[in-house]
Amino acid sequence: MSQEQIKKKFAALDKDGDGSLSFEELKDLLKKGNPTFTDPEVQKLYSACDQNGDGKVSFDEFVTYVFNTGNSRTSAGRHAAAHAAGGPQKDDSETPELWGKCKETFEHYGDGKMVDQTKFAKMVNDTKLIGHGFKKTEIDMVFMKVVTKGQRKLTWEQFQDALRLIAAKRHQTNGEVCDIVAGGAGGPVIKGTKAEHVAFYDDKSKFTGSAAHNDNFEGVDHGSHANAREARIHEKESKEMHAGDAEEGDWSKVKEKFDDYAGADQSLDGREFKKFLEQTPGVFCGGFHKTDLDLCFAKALGTSKGVKRLNFAMFQDALRAVAAKQGKGIGHLQKQIENNQGQTMSGTKADAVRFHDDKSTYTGAAGEIHGRADDRGAGRHEAAHASAAGIWEPGEGEGDWAAVDEVFNKFGGADGHPSQYWIHPVQLQSYLVQLSQLTCSANPGLLNRIHSQSQADAVCIRWSL
Repeated sequence: MSQEQIKKKFAALDKDGDGSLSFEELKDLLKKGNPTFTDPEVQKLYSACDQNGDGKVSFDEFVTYVFNTGNSRTSAGRHAAAHAAGGPQKDDSETPELWGKCKETFEHYGDGKMVDQTKFAKMVNDTKLIGHGFKKTEIDMVFMKVVTKGQRKLTWEQFQDALRLIAAKRHQTNGEVCDIVAGGAGGPVIKGTKAEHVAFYDDKSKFTGSAAHNDNFEGVDHGSHANAREARIHEKESKEMHAGDAEEGDWSKVKEKFDDYAGADQSLDGREFKKFLEQTPGVFCGGFHKTDLDLCFAKALGTSKGVKRLNFAMFQDALRAVAAKQGKGIGHLQKQIENNQGQTMSGTKADAVRFHDDKSTYTGAAGEIHGRADDRGAGRHEAAHASAAGIWEPGEGEGDWAAVDEVFNKFGGADGHPSQYWIHPVQLQSYLVQLSQLTCSANPGLLNRIHSQSQADAVCIRWSL
């Protein structure tokens, strides 16, 4: 299509003949070609055509837009045209009043002068701008499109441009988006998970101890509720404990069993109370178990501070608590306790050890202390020495040593000391073999004497005459 043909079309569209197209005239043209065109889309196209911003589209501006004359042949021109077509566009719906309310929202989400990317995204979410063509993933794209390169925060003017871009995405006028944003002037919406109701925290009347008297907790009753509750609990326990008092028999026999376990101080600690009941046959029945022993013991002690042992009166209350657990009455428990055979001692039996258990083997002072009748082996060392010394004494039937000396000299030689001779072990071995053949029958004790001395020296034997 040539420019002459476009000029004829333009003249046909210019109904008032002023040489320019108004917004309504361009709107009628676009609606005929595409009835789905919205007013914001027409406004965006009209603003793109209006190059000088005078609010009218002249023929030259119309031709330039259609043919993109002057900048379509360069990349810079194409980028500039694309930026102009997709950039923020002003419209007639904007008013100073709306922008004034939007600025209040801007100041609440920012520091009064600028808004960072995180706060901008929160503002968009809090004011519910997501939808109608504007996606959550496009929030950062809008922010980056209007922010100054290298900066991380939006100025007030850039914030306005961001809202204009959002309006174009939502297919709404700028005024409609401003009206939505103006509703967020209350500031950021703080959200969080609401904690579940906890009775012992939220109901301050249930506080006990020092917390019940802490006025920093609103609603505390200074322990009145806790005291009343404890009183009710004690009253209930007392009723249960004394429910079978009508069935109670004579306590004298129970007292005898108590004295057997209590000892001189006439009281039982927790361990002794447990032992008492464990050695009472049939006591663990009904609802009473071993795990209830400590509970019954604590109930009998009551609230007395520092008291850790049961006297007989407390012991009676403990038995009443046991009977309540059994569900059979205190009279039944008294009969069970009467069958208690008394305190039974038990322990591990040590293995038999002869030198401990057999006192007749004790010596010295230990033998005297434990009543050993004999001399407790006082002369055993002297007897052992005498026995050893007797080895060297001549025995009965000992004959002449001349033959022995002759054999000895053959092996050891006669050139030694007058009364001492030293023999090498190898020589000794040969000597003993021949000596045994020669003299063993005459003097059996000779070999014992030689053997005994050989144990005293590992290298050679010393022969003393």
